[in-house]
Amino acid sequence: MKTSNFYKKYIYYYFPGIIFCIYFVFSSSVDSNAGRVFTLSDDIMISMSYAKTFINSGELTWYDGSPRVQGYTNFLYTIFLSFIHLFKFDLSTNSLTVSLINVVFILIISLKVTSLSLIFSNGNKKISYFLGGLISFQYPLVFWSLRGYEVGIISLLLILIVEQIVKFDPGFEKSDHSKILKIYSLLSIGILIRVDFIVILFGVSSYFLIFKINNLLKFFRFSLYNFLVGLVVFFLFLFQYFYYGDFLPNTYYLKTGGFALIEKIPRGVLSSFKVLPLLVFLLHLCINKFSKKETLRAIFPIFSISFFIVLYNIFIGGDAWEVYGFANRFITPIIPLIFSSIPLFIPSEMLKKNKLVNTILLLMLTSSIFLIQLNVNQLLGFEYLDFKLHDHEIIFIFTLIIFVILLKTRTSHHYLLAILFTIFLSSSHFQYMLEEEVQITSTDYLNVVIGKKINLISEPEATVGIFWAGNLSYYIDRPTIDFLGKSDRFIAKGPPVREKVQSRYNFSDFFPGHNKWNFEYSIGELKPDIIIRPSEDSQFLNQIQTNKYEQYCLKIISKTGAKEFPIFILNNSINVKFEKITNCSA
Repeated sequence: MKTSNFYKKYIYYYFPGIIFCIYFVFSSSVDSNAGRVFTLSDDIMISMSYAKTFINSGELTWYDGSPRVQGYTNFLYTIFLSFIHLFKFDLSTNSLTVSLINVVFILIISLKVTSLSLIFSNGNKKISYFLGGLISFQYPLVFWSLRGYEVGIISLLLILIVEQIVKFDPGFEKSDHSKILKIYSLLSIGILIRVDFIVILFGVSSYFLIFKINNLLKFFRFSLYNFLVGLVVFFLFLFQYFYYGDFLPNTYYLKTGGFALIEKIPRGVLSSFKVLPLLVFLLHLCINKFSKKETLRAIFPIFSISFFIVLYNIFIGGDAWEVYGFANRFITPIIPLIFSSIPLFIPSEMLKKNKLVNTILLLMLTSSIFLIQLNVNQLLGFEYLDFKLHDHEIIFIFTLIIFVILLKTRTSHHYLLAILFTIFLSSSHFQYMLEEEVQITSTDYLNVVIGKKINLISEPEATVGIFWAGNLSYYIDRPTIDFLGKSDRFIAKGPPVREKVQSRYNFSDFFPGHNKWNFEYSIGELKPDIIIRPSEDSQFLNQIQTNKYEQYCLKIISKTGAKEFPIFILNNSINVKFEKITNCSA
């Protein structure tokens, strides 16, 4: 490969997106008095706590000495996170390492999008490299991956599976053994990462049953491979049962138990609006290409996998963080698949032409990707955030303009079509991109500071009651009590709290992972020495008074000045260093 071609492919197309990803990582950190602190989203920090404990004690539990409760859903990813802790970095560097590893995942995804779209575009390099380069700018993928979730690796596995199907076209012949084995190995890895990856098996199986299984021998081989994947699921469940006492993660019971489908489905449908138009496009293409079997076979794996992912998202009622406004972490992995399929929407005669498009129009359309608003928050009952253009967006758009200029001033009609599809895929609220309110960066950092402070004011035997079970638990070297039940079996399997109406079905009551608590148990029975953060719940206030907790304040010092943060301490606790805390100011 010539040096010029190398730069054309990798610098022109991929480098700007990677720069943006790295910019995202550092922009979502906090420059504190103690130096720059890197954090991850609170939910994934629960997995980080399990990973840390696993390295420190050999037990895959929430903290050293905690009961065996599976408060995570990503088994193999948690094991992967534990390897990071082998290097004994400081805790902030551990978070940075996770983010940077996911930057690498996004780069590989970009390359695989290019590889797959080359197949769909009959080798058209310009459109394929362009689509690959745009992936790194897709905010849902960037956000969920770089804030630590397993979304990046899940997205990569999906596109690898589709690539194996489309590129090698296995038909369960005897000679296809290695091809089929790769596909089902990838499926097994995905299931071990997240057990709900099993929905991908339904998408893949649908394709094989429709297009490839045409005799009894092939059906037998197909059944055998599915049986082997079933064994993976069986042994995973078996491990979880014997180690934790439940076949399924504790979070499954927490987030789905106690709510009927009629309560979850409406929220799941509204949550899926971010990608449903794309599924409609794919279905339309499948229907139009039905007479062209080869084209249909290329489209159908993407459609079937995307369909089952969306169906699963509807079934579980979406994610807890729909307030962000962009595709949630369950449906985001289909974005690279859709990107790869864009050439299939373009007439073949157009792909062969090289008509010029006005550069200014291209810049305007490309910039509009990040300004367009497809807000569904009002439908979901969340607060609507008015449009604002911040410095982050200006810098981002400027970077994007440079990216387009690097692509030269000449382009073809298919670029325009790619951009139009990008607009559909970029339906996030870029007006508050990298804002603390979206990424909860300020809250994540505050929990880090509070966690360190708790260690200074308490003895190692002190128990701490918390609502935020991620960053707090990770930084607190103390036994912790999860008030919202992610790592507490009693709370997870209890009934949800329904306080808004007396009706059995109330859609607004369903908030996965945040609608179960029992303060009579968590405070009245377990009696933590310290409780972080107050609650307006009447049961909480009653238990605080009944069990004789007193309110104190932690003095938090930051660059913006000193702040007092309220905590509750069990009266006369022997595990608290009262001389290091003060009463709150009047």
